[in-house]
Amino acid sequence: MTHVVDLEALLAGEVESVDAALERALKQARPGLPPATFAAIAHGVRSGGKRLRPILCVQAYRAASRHEASKERVYDLAVALEMIHAYSLMHDDLPSMDNADLRRGAPTTHRVHGEAETIRGGLALIPLAALQCVRAASALGCDAERVRAPAAWRRRPAIA
Repeated sequence: MTHVVDLEALLAGEVESVDAALERALKQARPGLPPATFAAIAHGVRSGGKRLRPILCVQAYRAASRHEASKERVYDLAVALEMIHAYSLMHDDLPSMDNADLRRGAPTTHRVHGEAETIRGGLALIPLAALQCVRAASALGCDAERVRAPAAWRRRPAIA
């Protein structure tokens, strides 16, 4: 028996869940960041796209998991991948790299927020994504020893 999946419909439905999880991640990250850095991060993360990385992560979790987890929690884990991807695009668009003015038809982060703030925002996304992953894995009930964040991560904000 062959199971046919309407990939376009699957992706369209999943993007909404990914975007909602990204908004939750941004809300959690905001208090520890300078406003200008947060604005650059939000611009980079909200730049749209297919969101394939987190969608594939969610599908893999569903295929491999022995228990049903909260839909939100699985997406909260998966968006850590999208946060790293956003960092890579923000830095790739910089004048010292591709010097792109537009991404997906909209001004790139460095064109809106400046080169220095884009660099800071992109760099902040790396530890923010790691923290997002740790928090989400813990919420999914992963073994505490496997998801324990280094003590230094819990004590300081991502950007000083």
